[in-house]
Amino acid sequence: MNRFLNALLCLLTVSAGSARAQTVDEFLDGAREHPSVDAAQSDVEVAESSARGARFALLPSLEVTGTYTRNQFPQAFTLPAPSGPGQEVTIMARDQLDAVFGSRVTLLDVIAWRRLGGTDAALEAAEAGAQVTLRRLERDVLTEFYRWVGGSALLGSSEEQLEVAQAAHRLMSVRMEAGLATPLDVERAALDVLVAEQMVLEARQTQLQAARALELLTGVRATTPPELEASTEPPEPLEGMLVDASQIPDVALAEASARAADAAAPPLWYAFVPRVDALFTEELTNAPAFGQRARWTLQIQAAWRIDLASLETLRANVASANAANSRARATSLAAVDALGRAHLQVETALARTTTATARLALARRTFELARVELGAGRVTTLTFFQARRDFADAAANHVSSVAELALARHLLRLAGSAGSL
Repeated sequence: MNRFLNALLCLLTVSAGSARAQTVDEFLDGAREHPSVDAAQSDVEVAESSARGARFALLPSLEVTGTYTRNQFPQAFTLPAPSGPGQEVTIMARDQLDAVFGSRVTLLDVIAWRRLGGTDAALEAAEAGAQVTLRRLERDVLTEFYRWVGGSALLGSSEEQLEVAQAAHRLMSVRMEAGLATPLDVERAALDVLVAEQMVLEARQTQLQAARALELLTGVRATTPPELEASTEPPEPLEGMLVDASQIPDVALAEASARAADAAAPPLWYAFVPRVDALFTEELTNAPAFGQRARWTLQIQAAWRIDLASLETLRANVASANAANSRARATSLAAVDALGRAHLQVETALARTTTATARLALARRTFELARVELGAGRVTTLTFFQARRDFADAAANHVSSVAELALARHLLRLAGSAGSL
């Protein structure tokens, strides 16, 4: 019996063997290879290309065109000259060659310049979105990791409780043969064995489900859980954890999206500002007729496009920008609130763990005393069974509270960090 009790007191056991226990960092590193992270990174690359494209669109453009034409009937004649040979004028050569070199430079395009800032904001939003994706994945990994570790510890505790229940059943059988217990006591002990077997089954199911979820999230196979440690250190004061809200990825994403929406919603007077371009053209030909074989032109071109549909689009963009800014402010408030709630969760879990530890110590002493007193005939079997059940409940509650505290500490770090863990 003492061997079983000592085993029960080791609530958090590590599998036998020399296998190294897996840490949470191994699974967090594996999460960075998740397809959703790759997809978010691809979105960043798309945004980078769009930002570069918006800049390149404002740079001078160059267009070169070359043409070869074979004419069935060439046309040419000679202009007479007062003295000497005349000048040959080619209107259409049999083998005609033409080349055009053109360049366009945007001198004024207020909407394009404003949209350039929007592409920069969109890039920032994509980068923040990648961080948000990773943080959400890390949160899922932390939840499943501590469900796996807690389930593994609970499985060890439940198996030890099963051994104690079986020992109690054997003890009641012996006492009944000695006339010190009734058949009802034996049946009650047998029921405790069935309950303990069910707890083992449920704990194993929780462990397997969490291990499978971890592998799906990270690609890392969960095989060797670490030992849970019930740290009693209080969390860092909340005031010291408050960071600039704009550094939190969720807030950074909302604010960058708002800036992108602002860039897409210029004031209505922008629609009345023309786009001004300079165009330079150089033309070369071997059939200049009465002109020159090479000539250039320079143009300044202004273009307006004003229609009611465009004005309504601008108004809609302004409304969208206002909504995006409101969402950014709401996200900032929610992030600060989430940090406060995460801090409170740690304090609550710490208090629960402290209580669970004290309850476990008392339940252990009570059960040990009940076992001794039962042998001396000073307590009833009902008292013994109640003490054993209280001990089993205290052990399971302690495992749960320790796992909850460890998860709460990690989630607090995640809520208060500017990036991923």
